[in-house]
Amino acid sequence: YFRIIEENVILETICQKKLVLSLGGGSILSEKVRKALKDNFLTVFLDVDFAILSKRLKKSKFRPLLNDTNIEDKIKELDAIRRKFYLLADIILKNHLTTSDAFSEFKIKYIEFYEKYNSN
Repeated sequence: YFRIIEENVILETICQKKLVLSLGGGSILSEKVRKALKDNFLTVFLDVDFAILSKRLKKSKFRPLLNDTNIEDKIKELDAIRRKFYLLADIILKNHLTTSDAFSEFKIKYIEFYEKYNSN
């Protein structure tokens, strides 16, 4: 039920301009969402190391998929299903960098992306 609501909200939001849309990891499982993102947005995948992500998620109490389970094992399982979709992003950043390093890397990759698609 949550995924249906999530998909509807994302698809309704797509028509807005000048926004950053930060999605949960499972939203990419929807073919409609993937198509809408590809057609309307520059997509960025923040690739986080499992150990770092596990440490971050241990603090969260609002993740039903992670309740009563080994968090690192569960995120590896989810990643195995989702990664093929994550890797379709226009820009992929390793998210173990400092904020300033990540931003610098993003700027470089954004320029490369822009030049690739506007070189006509």
